Amino acid sequence: MNRVCNSPYRTFAEISSLAVLVGLVFAVTTWAQATASLSGRVTDSSGAAIPGAKITVISTETGATRSAVTEESGFYRVLPFILPPAGTFGNAARDSLIGPGLATLDLSLFKNIPISERTSLQFRAEVFNTLNRANFGVPNALTLNPDGTPRATAGLITTTTTTSRQLQFGMRLVW
Repeated sequence: MNRVCNSPYRTFAEISSLAVLVGLVFAVTTWAQATASLSGRVTDSSGAAIPGAKITVISTETGATRSAVTEESGFYRVLPFILPPAGTFGNAARDSLIGPGLATLDLSLFKNIPISERTSLQFRAEVFNTLNRANFGVPNALTLNPDGTPRATAGLITTTTTTSRQLQFGMRLVW
């Protein structure tokens, strides 16, 4: 049995969904072009890493060059940032370095145990960062050295903002 839906709402929903999808694809493509960087690993024919190899990237549009040197493991990363001329502002967008979100869950349990009419004992159990989620810090915002060369830690996240799971137990005598 073949059913045909003539509802204007379904057509509107399909068009809206398509418009949102096209908008997201365009936005992601535009963002990716504006904030590109290049990374990879240099190896020889046997697959062994080549440390200390110099990688140079040349822009076909502007002729600007960026360089990187491979690490001990053969990895390299060429950053998209350059030092602007003295007395001018750069062209990096505001908030172009965005860090991960922060989420934590804390729990507390209390149990009152009566001892006498006016005295009670309270047992406390508290758990901080219950799910033990790693909340990473913001990327390193210092991207260039004073001489204009890229910093090795530019844009890397090297810290956490919260501690690991912590348990705390206590007893309190109330009289």
